[in-house]
Amino acid sequence: MNVWEKFGLKSISPSQINKYNDEPALWFAGSVRKAREDAGPAAWRGDAIEFGLYSYLMGKPTPGKEAERTFEERSAEWSGKHDGEVHPDYDKEFAVIEPGLARAITAMDASGYGAPVAYQLAAEGYLPGCDKIKFYSKPDFIYPGWTLDLKTSGHIPSKPKDGAPPEAKPDHALAFAIYACLRGDKCVRGLYVSTAAKPSSPHVFVELNENQIETYVNHAVRTIKRMERAMTAALALSEYECVDPMTALAELCSPNLLARGGGLYPL
Repeated sequence: MNVWEKFGLKSISPSQINKYNDEPALWFAGSVRKAREDAGPAAWRGDAIEFGLYSYLMGKPTPGKEAERTFEERSAEWSGKHDGEVHPDYDKEFAVIEPGLARAITAMDASGYGAPVAYQLAAEGYLPGCDKIKFYSKPDFIYPGWTLDLKTSGHIPSKPKDGAPPEAKPDHALAFAIYACLRGDKCVRGLYVSTAAKPSSPHVFVELNENQIETYVNHAVRTIKRMERAMTAALALSEYECVDPMTALAELCSPNLLARGGGLYPL
């Protein structure tokens, strides 16, 4: 049994890599101890705009209604777990679905990419040199030879004044690169759509080339090795001090008091 199996981890995702980079204690709580947090309205809004855009790209007549229905379904799931309560951020996030979807549609129309060949098709496999833990991920839109991920936020990457192409946020870039590696793609793209009331830019496309993909994948591999070393050390510590392995790993995954949401990325 490898260390991943010892701690009940059958697969890993890009979000786990990002979480461990930024805050090992939260990775331990969520991924190892399974202390899940319910996604809130910001996540529902992202899902809603994403599915609304997919509906539009596939020629469905009411993408706005599809988006709102998706949001309502996520809200109902949350309310069912919280004694029928309505989340306090419901109205704020529901209100940005329509303008967010409109901006996403405008961006995709201008891009000329057309309809994807698949939507959230699971990508599974192993990263180079990491054959003990399988990656599992679902990129949003699948095109021949590349994928496109949609991100909605009040703060999107700005376009550099020197004319250089905009860059993906590091945690997103890592996920994009892993998608490409698992699928064997040589490029991957992201679409950021602003949900701000008066954005300086309503949307921006980003792209990772083959070299950037390799850089971020190598970083993910290094992170996996650090995770494996932590779990191996925890098993040794548990035997030495006669404590439960989970307790030992919790001690090694101490809170990162310097974390600011950026983690350690190959910038």
